[in-house]
Amino acid sequence: MGASQVKKYKSNAMQDRDLSWLQFNARCQEEAVNPDNPLLERAKFSAIVSSNLDEFCQVRLPSLMEKAEEDSDGKALGGLSNKKVLKLALAEMNRQMENQYNIFASLKNELTQDGVNFFPGFSLTEKFALREKELFTKEILPYLKVENLSSFTPRQKQLYLFVKTTRPRGKDKGKAYYVVAIPTSLPRLYDLSAARNKKKPICLEDIVRHHVRSLFPKEQVEAAACFRLLRCQNYPLVETTEDSIVPAVRIMLSKRLEGSVTRLEIEDSMSLEMCRLLSEKLHVPRDVFFTAPGPLDLNKLLMGLYGSVKLPALKFVPAKPAAVLELMGDNPFGAIDKKDYLLFHPYHSFDPVVHLLEKAAEDPTVTSIKITLYRVSGTSPIVAA
Repeated sequence: MGASQVKKYKSNAMQDRDLSWLQFNARCQEEAVNPDNPLLERAKFSAIVSSNLDEFCQVRLPSLMEKAEEDSDGKALGGLSNKKVLKLALAEMNRQMENQYNIFASLKNELTQDGVNFFPGFSLTEKFALREKELFTKEILPYLKVENLSSFTPRQKQLYLFVKTTRPRGKDKGKAYYVVAIPTSLPRLYDLSAARNKKKPICLEDIVRHHVRSLFPKEQVEAAACFRLLRCQNYPLVETTEDSIVPAVRIMLSKRLEGSVTRLEIEDSMSLEMCRLLSEKLHVPRDVFFTAPGPLDLNKLLMGLYGSVKLPALKFVPAKPAAVLELMGDNPFGAIDKKDYLLFHPYHSFDPVVHLLEKAAEDPTVTSIKITLYRVSGTSPIVAA
């Protein structure tokens, strides 16, 4: 190809990969407001957007911060400086987070038409209050852990209730600050209604907030607001030999527990005094704060909503994946020897893959199975195989 035929690209013809990733997430967010999608499917899209933003804060944002600090004028792909890319990424993240709460408010309003009314969209009548107290006493209280602010180390993605109390008398008279960990093992939403066709969901943290005074019987609760943080999880796995993989994974995982804070989300009801205390305790600059006009961790909340509301009309009709029976016999390896198979998931069933691993695990001639797993669930059939 002659020089005259070589197309000259402008410097902005290429997009920085992190900004491009955020644009992809924005397209996911568009599906959350697409009226052609059923209502609960839109809620699910919004949950995915929140989950993606969490991952961006944990993996990609730390790298952007590091580049902007070490070489602020250095050029990223697309011709922008590292400092400019970071600025644009933070602005887009905040824009998407703000959109998330606008979408959440819209979803709540539409759900009321289908008999799903979120607290505080309904009053805590005596009946509902008794139901809430019973839930707190029997199902929630045994799992609560209270720590003094000065001695606690927060876990990433964990939801906390930050509590300010005063001691009106005695030698310990004065202010005190505590942190209540909201249990991750419990449902995020509880239904206070006993009616089959009506739901009155209330967030777990709201139930704890309403009964927080019972945790401090000798003190007066002045304020309580939730917060949640995300830490850097972008640590390379350093291993030199096959035998050093397990120790290297342990070292990498231990670093993740105390990674630098890349995002601190707080409820908009939190006072400036409590924000300042959190910032000092966690060594978090104010520019990584995000003040939310609604419940934190929309991913878990909306996925919990999707699973608990049994209204098929608000969801996509389930699609059954196509079976590949030739690979489900006693000798799937023999079937593969005869011809190649190309499976398209989720349109083809994933059962043949699990079946193949199960047969390989039982075969005495198989000495090892090596596979790269992006992520697995707690009940993964791959791990079980």
